[in-house]
Amino acid sequence: MHLTQVAPYVTYPPRLGGDHRTHGLVTEFPVYGDTVERFCQGGSPAMYRSFDFRREVEIAENYTEYRHLHPLHELLKAPMLLGYPNVFQSQALRVANDGLSRMLDEADVVLAREPWQMPYVLDHVDDDTPVVFSSHNVETERFGDIR
Repeated sequence: MHLTQVAPYVTYPPRLGGDHRTHGLVTEFPVYGDTVERFCQGGSPAMYRSFDFRREVEIAENYTEYRHLHPLHELLKAPMLLGYPNVFQSQALRVANDGLSRMLDEADVVLAREPWQMPYVLDHVDDDTPVVFSSHNVETERFGDIR
């Protein structure tokens, strides 16, 4: 099986709870002969602080994280840093998505972590490919105080 995971930012090595969850959901698949490819929609503060600008990280055999480090992804994260939803990131994927189309074409199943990634993912997989929304956030509660 070929699993494609779409993440909002670099998650390996895991540092925060969401990173551990994202990584932990798929860690065992390669052990059983499956392939896991993770597309990261931008970097993380820890990655930039460490000057780790690798675009491709082999986590284990058949388990690779592809880091799409594009200024557009970073710029459009500004609302999130101010406590607002990431409302522009879906459009960013339509412009800056190097390699994601190939991963989605090859996927037998797709895990998307954030709601803004779903429109792009659903538009780029065929009808027979299962897409799993794997977020642990309840966006309506998380941003419920915004009026």
